[in-house]
Amino acid sequence: MKKTLIITIILISKIVFAVDSGSFDTTFSQDNITDGWDLLSEAGKSYYGTSLVLDSQRRILVAGTYTYGPNNDIGVMVSRYLPSGILDTTFAVSGVYKFPFHPSAPYKIKVLSNRFNNHLFLGYSFINTDNNSDIAIIHIDNMGSSLEIFTFGFDKGSSNDRKDDFFENMMIVQDPFIGSGTIVVIAEVERSEPNDTDFGIAKIRYESDDTLSLDSTFNGNGKTTCFHDHSGFSQDIPISIETTEEHRYLVGGSAFEGNGDDSNGWNLAFCEFSNSGVLLGKFSTKTNTPTVDSREELVDMVIGSVPTGLYLLTLSKEPQQVFSLKNDFIVRKYKYDHLNPGTWDVDTLFSINGMARIGFHDPYLFPASTNDIPSSIFLENSGNILISGTSYWTVNGNQKSYISLAKLTKEGSLHLSWGEQQTGKSNITLDSTTYSDQCSAILESYQTEDIYFTGANFNFSENTISSIIVNLNNDLIFKNNFK
Repeated sequence: MKKTLIITIILISKIVFAVDSGSFDTTFSQDNITDGWDLLSEAGKSYYGTSLVLDSQRRILVAGTYTYGPNNDIGVMVSRYLPSGILDTTFAVSGVYKFPFHPSAPYKIKVLSNRFNNHLFLGYSFINTDNNSDIAIIHIDNMGSSLEIFTFGFDKGSSNDRKDDFFENMMIVQDPFIGSGTIVVIAEVERSEPNDTDFGIAKIRYESDDTLSLDSTFNGNGKTTCFHDHSGFSQDIPISIETTEEHRYLVGGSAFEGNGDDSNGWNLAFCEFSNSGVLLGKFSTKTNTPTVDSREELVDMVIGSVPTGLYLLTLSKEPQQVFSLKNDFIVRKYKYDHLNPGTWDVDTLFSINGMARIGFHDPYLFPASTNDIPSSIFLENSGNILISGTSYWTVNGNQKSYISLAKLTKEGSLHLSWGEQQTGKSNITLDSTTYSDQCSAILESYQTEDIYFTGANFNFSENTISSIIVNLNNDLIFKNNFK
């Protein structure tokens, strides 16, 4: 009889857990009060989480910015949390590494982990002595001490005021046996003409002796560029980078087209490079058919594989309707043409003609559509797709926001075994009075299926912005849908 009772309790527990997928994991806490999440802040100061990664010990690294001193100058920081949600005080100073160096693109801070020795690489851009923006990679050891600060620039402009290079993102390609590998960095690179920028890509070697250097086997000097220039000299902004086959690199971003009645059109744009820096191909969503409103801005992308080959998922911010001031999450899927490197074709079997649209609503009595700004896309081992972002709306002139999550099946429909009331969506807020939370990045642990994300919480009464780390339950009863 006791065994029967115990089994019944376990089954009930699992069923409740399934309903609550996408809710706070209350075992994750720094202060035993904010169960499932933690704030990193100082009164009157600003901390902002921009990226996160797990190391080999499942510790969570959150990178971002902080303010310091009487003038609230901006520096870059990394905090390290144990899997329980407690700051790891063995790392740097009380669990937080701080570097008081003003980034020139403060919301573009990225942290990577070398899983061989748990060293970190922190990437950002900064203003150099010539008053130009260059790129920095800080190599940080497992204890939170700086080993090297490696800096470089592309400097493609012909005059000093056109040599700004803004860090956008980076990825790591690692040899798991000897601790060395490659960091591939992408940047928005200025050219000589006003408002003319290109995709920049640089390949950096890191060696087992902890040194960093540009890889001369990549285009001769470790750096190269790609452009689309749909409207003559125009902005091409890289956002994300992934590897394809044989360490080829696919760089995705947005290219200004200037089409549409308001002449403010943007398109998703991509360039693919070989391991040695040769441009293999480029494509974009620009069409030869004029459109009334074309605002397609890439936010993130990820590459997956099936037995038939590689595929690409893109996440973009696009208007809900023509000339709308509100946006939705848009996911597109492309199949890789292995016979023609650099060529990707729309997968029309995904959702509706290759594109899935996701929108949210505010939580009030008469909900209205929100302005949904996506931030990250994560591909689970099963092929299901986890998406994060922030939803905004206005009440009496005051902007409010919550964190928006959604999960799609591999076919591109909402995953109806996940989220609030199993709708495939989940709205997360840390303060249901002010609604002032934002999401910058999301990841999922391949070992435990836990969902983590970072961003910021705004406390307007105390003039404080806090970096956040949040841990959510995933749906173990439907585990085969996740791994």
